[in-house]
Amino acid sequence: MSVFLRGSTYYVKARIGGRQVLRSLNTNNRAKAIQAADHLLTLLQGSSETQSDTTLIPLSTVQPGETLGTLFETYRRGVCPEDR
Repeated sequence: MSVFLRGSTYYVKARIGGRQVLRSLNTNNRAKAIQAADHLLTLLQGSSETQSDTTLIPLSTVQPGETLGTLFETYRRGVCPEDR
């Protein structure tokens, strides 16, 4: 895990489940950035262990004219079944 300053905002860079992750930590305070990075990586590592590529929406199911918002809701319902 690497926490670094880009401009006036801290970012975290890590490898989770074989994939490189780069996320803004939305702070300019180093101590808060490290705490946020630890929390974020804990969440991402947990989700990478429980999810697989089967949660992706197959392109064949995308209808012409669908918005990103409706696609996200379809994805969210598949990933978070308790929200259905």
